[in-house]
Amino acid sequence: MDLTPQQLLQFNGSDPFKPIYVAINGRVFDVTAGNSFYGPGGSYAIFAGKDASRALAKMSKNEEDVCANLDGLSEKEMGVLNDWVKKFEAKYPIVGRVHFSMSSFRFDSPSLEIDGPSSLEALEFML
Repeated sequence: MDLTPQQLLQFNGSDPFKPIYVAINGRVFDVTAGNSFYGPGGSYAIFAGKDASRALAKMSKNEEDVCANLDGLSEKEMGVLNDWVKKFEAKYPIVGRVHFSMSSFRFDSPSLEIDGPSSLEALEFML
């Protein structure tokens, strides 16, 4: 199943009749089994319905870090992210991918900002 970032937001735990999804590196995990962590009031609820790649890599719960952009992360942070991916793969089923469209790009700033997996993947997407 392909989801846009906007569609992914529908799976943030606010609707008790929908599963809870968290994306990492564009892959969507069904974390409903961990609803005490990812559901409303949970310690990781900020990640629900979003791609949390950058935040997981940085071990951050800051809203501005909850995004898919991996630009500027250190080698150590990328290792931390890979550890998180392994944990998620072992614990939660992958149910789809986040599909980033041209509307995910922001052209309103001097530099191109991406609300997607990474600048490299965005460039590959554009080719």
